[in-house]
Amino acid sequence: VASDLALLLAGCQSTPTKQARTAPAGELRSAPASGSTHYAVDAQHSEVEFFVYKAGTLAAFGHNHTVEARGISGDVYLAPAFKDSMFALKLPVKQLEVDRPEARAAAGPDFASKPTANDIQGTTDHMLGADCLDAEKYPDVSSQSVSVSGEENKAEMPVRITLHGTARDLKLPVVVSRDGDDLSAAG
Repeated sequence: VASDLALLLAGCQSTPTKQARTAPAGELRSAPASGSTHYAVDAQHSEVEFFVYKAGTLAAFGHNHTVEARGISGDVYLAPAFKDSMFALKLPVKQLEVDRPEARAAAGPDFASKPTANDIQGTTDHMLGADCLDAEKYPDVSSQSVSVSGEENKAEMPVRITLHGTARDLKLPVVVSRDGDDLSAAG
């Protein structure tokens, strides 16, 4: 299951973004709709990727970064009425991987530079440290659907992201597809 490309972008920026962010709008659905099909996230076959772009006064000296989430867990409940579907994901912060060469190559020309091993370690240490994601205090990032609208092939989902102890709702476009017993989502 792929999800939430913007998830970490808000976590380490030093300046506010113009991305629509709102305080949580209310309670999340506590139980799946009757007749829902349950899918457990398969961490071995799931990926969440983040593309972090350099910004600010020192941007000329930095690199864009790819960050891949490992060890994803969660559940998806696909309801007979798509609007009643729901999901919840957890990403262990300490398993985030920065700038794997294959990920950079696949990400395209914005990621053509080649950061050194020291650059990658420095970025990882900063990202996981107390001034950014604070992995010791906040070991997981969670993402839960608030509601669903549209159709499977073109949905919009308000998603509640809890990062660094703070919950925010973001609206994300999502495409859901099924292939036999497999369910994929991209957003």
